[in-house]
Amino acid sequence: NTTKIQKEEILKTGKYPVITQEQEKLISGYTNNENKITDLPLVIFGDHSCTFKYVDFEFIRGADGTQLLKPNKSFNIKYFYNILQIVEIKNKDKYERHMKYLNSIKIPLPPLDIQDQIVKECQKVDDEVLKANETIEQSEKNILEVMNSSQNNSIMKLGDACDMKAGKFVSANDIFDENNGGLYSCFGGNGQRGFTKTFTHDGSYPIIGRQGALCGNIKLAQGKFHATEHAVVVTPLIEMNIKWLYHQLILLNLNQYATGTAQPGLSVNNIKTVSIQVPPLETQKEIVSKIEKLETIINEAKKIVNSAKHKKEEILKEFLQRS
Repeated sequence: NTTKIQKEEILKTGKYPVITQEQEKLISGYTNNENKITDLPLVIFGDHSCTFKYVDFEFIRGADGTQLLKPNKSFNIKYFYNILQIVEIKNKDKYERHMKYLNSIKIPLPPLDIQDQIVKECQKVDDEVLKANETIEQSEKNILEVMNSSQNNSIMKLGDACDMKAGKFVSANDIFDENNGGLYSCFGGNGQRGFTKTFTHDGSYPIIGRQGALCGNIKLAQGKFHATEHAVVVTPLIEMNIKWLYHQLILLNLNQYATGTAQPGLSVNNIKTVSIQVPPLETQKEIVSKIEKLETIINEAKKIVNSAKHKKEEILKEFLQRS
């Protein structure tokens, strides 16, 4: 089906799900467009994101880079999906179209009975990941509930509670992908960019990304680090638990105050006027204690998610050696 739904046409509710190349989310939203895809199941490949999705329900295709893959009858399609998840795609971390690289990759084609066994074992891994993702989602909801549970809060403007200043420019040539010793984390508009020889701050600070598509994202920097001119370092002006402040900033969803379309950005002056509710310091500490327990649960669940690729590689290696 040649119908493609543009990003701005995607609804929060609708008759049919819209699937794009967006990472992490299987369904990006909904539409009432009737030109759905029915030739199922199939695999979706993100031409820019290098994401693979297995889809066995009717949907509408999202625009720009959402490629549809349908293997021939020599393949169990779930085997096809699993083998694609572990292939190495050239330049996958760069923003370009990757279908040309995927087309050139050779994948093993064992007998169908071996494919079926591989699918069965890989499904066990997928079930573990599904359960882990449900745990992460529920724990993140619990964090929001804990953050919203406090009473007797003081209502303040963000600019009255915190000092917010952008960092210092550093040349892209002076930012390194790996820390081979003696370097410091470097934070830009979309989070950590790499490592530098210099640092601008030493301590524990929330950082607001102020430039780019992900502006408004919040990171917690600790120790010595370099904040660039696209990263706003937040320093409390009143007595405040830093980790509570970090979660409070996430709760504010600052991306909603971004301006500009081609290159969205946040104005510090604009977000200074945003109101926040500040509970007493002891309450902040109690909230952080509860959140840290939930973060431990999240981190353990993320280990299961992150180990899935390696587990599938081992399954495939074992069965392909037999065939």
